[in-house]
Amino acid sequence: LFSMAADVTEELRAFCPRPGLWTKVRPYLEDGGDVPDPWYGGADGFAECYDIVEKASRKQLEKLLRTHPSTA
Repeated sequence: LFSMAADVTEELRAFCPRPGLWTKVRPYLEDGGDVPDPWYGGADGFAECYDIVEKASRKQLEKLLRTHPSTA
């Protein structure tokens, strides 16, 4: 389960029924940073958010394919 913001990651982890499941909740960005909220940046904000999410999605897919090659 991916989260777009650090505070949401912590909130989601609080819902985990067992501490061992916390590792299943991860930030979407590798550096743990927040994906900016596009609502406050006008058209440029949406374009920036799209670029960030697109790059992060490619990285997440590459990581998934490396760790689970049988799904390729």
